[in-house]
Amino acid sequence: MRLFQCRNYSLSVIITMIQTVAMFECLVLLPLLIQKVFNLNSIWTGIALFTTALSASLSLNLAAKFLDLQSPRNIVMFGLILSAIAIFSLGQLSTHPNNMLWLILLMILRGIGIGFSITPVTTAGLHHIEQRHLVEATAMHDLIRRIASSIAIIFVAIYLEVRSASFVQQGFPQLLSLHLSINEVFFVTSGLIVMTIPCAYLLTSKKQQHFSKFSTEHHHS
Repeated sequence: MRLFQCRNYSLSVIITMIQTVAMFECLVLLPLLIQKVFNLNSIWTGIALFTTALSASLSLNLAAKFLDLQSPRNIVMFGLILSAIAIFSLGQLSTHPNNMLWLILLMILRGIGIGFSITPVTTAGLHHIEQRHLVEATAMHDLIRRIASSIAIIFVAIYLEVRSASFVQQGFPQLLSLHLSINEVFFVTSGLIVMTIPCAYLLTSKKQQHFSKFSTEHHHS
């Protein structure tokens, strides 16, 4: 538990956990949304997921360059805001076929959000851990991500089953019930991401910590 006494590490774990939940929820929801609700084939699902991975990879390299120039808080906050906007907007899409293009664009935006948040926030958290605890901190980070991914998949499966049945009982068609349930998960997920933005704001770089420490000592002297 001593690892979580480091503020940056604790904040990075919270942000990573929520982003991991969002990532795996999208992996579960997208095939259902595209293939069942939009009634398109699995190729479109592959295209949407590929564009997300590609944009995340490209933006990650860009985020790494920015990370050397400024505090991680701005980079991570930018990524979280993009992720929240993208996921919330996914919940606004209707079943019109032309919306598939918008879905792909939103997944590209989501990928950029991932690239600017997950790896930079992990780096920011681990940089504040002592070298002798680094292996333990990395292992704990990975463990929490695995747990978060499992929770996300279980939650989505149960929620869609229960909520869709509830909508059907209210007289909604089955496909519309599924669509409404998916949208609700997107809304909740975007809200969770928004709640982590203050955590990103509290992130500090080592330079900021040294400056703060120097200012305090100088003030007392």
